[in-house]
Amino acid sequence: MNGLQDKVKRIWEGKNILCKFTKNSQEVHVSLAEEHFLPAFIMLEREGFELVSLFAIEEFENKKGITILYVLEKKKYAHLLIVERSIQKSSIQ
Repeated sequence: MNGLQDKVKRIWEGKNILCKFTKNSQEVHVSLAEEHFLPAFIMLEREGFELVSLFAIEEFENKKGITILYVLEKKKYAHLLIVERSIQKSSIQ
């Protein structure tokens, strides 16, 4: 784990946030269950994370529907945090 992943885990500790972490060399990715997205995102904002980019990708990594990628940064951390949120096509038509 790196410092950014540890920080995010501490923010969500004890809050019943269902998530899955993956990491590559420059980013920490986290996938959130839909019902946990808003509370988790609010907690990140309160801790000083800032949205720097937003992408919507259809069938990202072979997932059906659209995945929204929220790219966040926090001062003093070299890695970016990418929060993945899957949206089913039926919910956006």
